[in-house]
Amino acid sequence: MWYIFHQVPTGQSEGQYPAGQSELTPLGKFYNNRVHSNFKAGLFIGKGVKTTKASAANPREYLTVDNARFRPHQDADAEKPRVPAVIDGLVAFKNNDHGAWARGGDIVFRNCGFSDNGIGLTLASDGTFPVDEGCSLEVTHSVFVGESDNVGSQGGQNSYWGRGANREYRTLPRNKTFPIRGFQIYDGPVRLTRCTFRKFTPTTDRHSSAIGFFMKNAWQMTPQNNVSLLRMERSVGLQVFFGAPGQWFGDNNNDGDKMSIFHDLDGSVTGYPDTFVGRADNYLIRHPGCLTVPRWNGMICAGKYAQLYIQARRPENLTLSIARAAYHSHPLRLHGVNRGVSYQQYQPVVMLAEAYLIQWDGRAPEEVILYPVNFHRGDWLYVALCYPKGTVFTVVGDLYQRQTGKAHSVKRYVAATSRHSVLNGADERRFYFDSLTGSSINILGQQRFHSLAPGRPSGASLVHTMVPVCPPPSP
Repeated sequence: MWYIFHQVPTGQSEGQYPAGQSELTPLGKFYNNRVHSNFKAGLFIGKGVKTTKASAANPREYLTVDNARFRPHQDADAEKPRVPAVIDGLVAFKNNDHGAWARGGDIVFRNCGFSDNGIGLTLASDGTFPVDEGCSLEVTHSVFVGESDNVGSQGGQNSYWGRGANREYRTLPRNKTFPIRGFQIYDGPVRLTRCTFRKFTPTTDRHSSAIGFFMKNAWQMTPQNNVSLLRMERSVGLQVFFGAPGQWFGDNNNDGDKMSIFHDLDGSVTGYPDTFVGRADNYLIRHPGCLTVPRWNGMICAGKYAQLYIQARRPENLTLSIARAAYHSHPLRLHGVNRGVSYQQYQPVVMLAEAYLIQWDGRAPEEVILYPVNFHRGDWLYVALCYPKGTVFTVVGDLYQRQTGKAHSVKRYVAATSRHSVLNGADERRFYFDSLTGSSINILGQQRFHSLAPGRPSGASLVHTMVPVCPPPSP
């Protein structure tokens, strides 16, 4: 069952509806449907089609699959309130890949059952930010079962047959090594609440976890993803798994792999209310109070977390290295997601009220935008960027509205005379550039931070193969 969205009407509907109508139209009633025995997904909500003819510039054929986001609003009008699409009573079982996949928002799954799928349910928002700002996805009052008593039968379209967790032969998703996941988290924000998990038991052949993450993920992962009021039955052998290098996971080293995280609101997964669960090797979010859970390849941390969107131009093909001052010897390297466009973007999860150092694996970019995501009033970071000695800066802060693409309250940052005058003046727009170390110290709050460095010094320092090493700032 596939809900696919045409940006403009085609066929007999051509010209009868405005562009974007299908993406914005409320779903209507979805109640007590059953999907099973599919190879790709039992229910798929997402994607669109190419609505232009093939050309030299874009040789893909007319009506080939393209990207689209379902964002239902009253009267199919994006300016009116959202109308959540409710998937009520879905039963998805014995699907080789997904029981269900949904992208967009608002979308709510409730009273659903997922059993014997490769992945029970994936809820996905968008790669950078939700297109429809403020939207989200949720699953509630639902049941996830890894391996039920329904062992299936060998033959026919059942391509994969092998031993289950109890050593009894049964149908398997994909093959005997495929990592089974009940609920898979991807970008976000997504909510998982009032759900039950049963019979997710790892074997020597495969990982099987109640909660997992999109594999080989190059995109963002927001700390706004959250879970609450979950019931993990004793038959769940692995509550969470962050992946491991090897088959299916690749090197498990993409930007999104490293940033995987969710918020356990009430402790129903970890036993510790109001904690975050992240990858064990992510020192951007680690602190001495974190509890490492080796079986998850993860850790449990209390604290306040948000995201930092970083955009770099000229050049746009750099690997970014970001380190927290407290763990400056454990930087995290991000490769970005864009190819063949005029800018590169990175989106690390950061711990608020901390200091971070940003470096590059080549000549520092001429233009950098720092955009705080999920910051609230009073939240802040210290950010240090490394530039060649003698760089001349123009630093601008503004307030940016993603829905309109417009900025306002534009104001230039003032160069400070010392690092301490920046660190002690959090309410003022100042930056400090240490010409001896090549370190620019900035305070990032709720405004977007825009750094331009057009006045590069001439001579040998014009091109650097490595950014000058500078010490991390001390808050």
